[in-house]
Order: sequence, then C-alpha cells, then structure tokens
Amino acid sequence: MLDLAATKRKRCFDAHIYVHTWLFRFVNNYSAYLPMDSKHTAEMHKHLEKQSEVLMEAYRSMSHELHKLQVEEEMLMRKFYEVMTAQGLTKKNPKSVQKRT
Repeated sequence: MLDLAATKRKRCFDAHIYVHTWLFRFVNNYSAYLPMDSKHTAEMHKHLEKQSEVLMEAYRSMSHELHKLQVEEEMLMRKFYEVMTAQGLTKKNPKSVQKRT
C-alpha cells in the first residue's frame, strides 16, 4: 500500500519537474523568436508574468486535487483492509506491523 502511494507521489513529482524544465527551456528560447528591441522587452515581461501567475494557479489547483485524491485513496484502502480483516481474508504479519511503526 505504501509503495503504491509513494510511486504515485514520485510520478507526480517527476511530472512537475518535467513541466518546470520544459517551461525553463521555453522561456530561455523564447527570446530567439522576438527581435531584440527594447520595446518588446516590457511586453514580453508582462506576458511572462501573467503566464507565470496562470501556471502557478494551475499548479496550486492540481496540488490541491492530488492531495484530496491521496487522502481519499488512503481512506478507501483502510476501509478495504477493515473489510478484509473482518472477513478473515488477511493474515496479520507481525513483521509488516513492526516495519510501519
């Protein structure tokens, strides 16, 4: 159970790093497509600031949704374990209990 949750968190973190890396490369290469005129600098800065705000809001929203899903997953797994234990379908392994604490 813990391995699955850790794997999901790692995938989310990897995707987050990928997006940030892509954005960094995009911003660094963006200047190659615009003339190096000072009148475009302010426009580009304003555009990038606005895009940064939008991306940060999307990141916050996605992080919040991910957290809600992780809490829901943990709750469902606990309920599933309770049902399995009540039906006698799980064997309590003392070694696994010791590892968790």
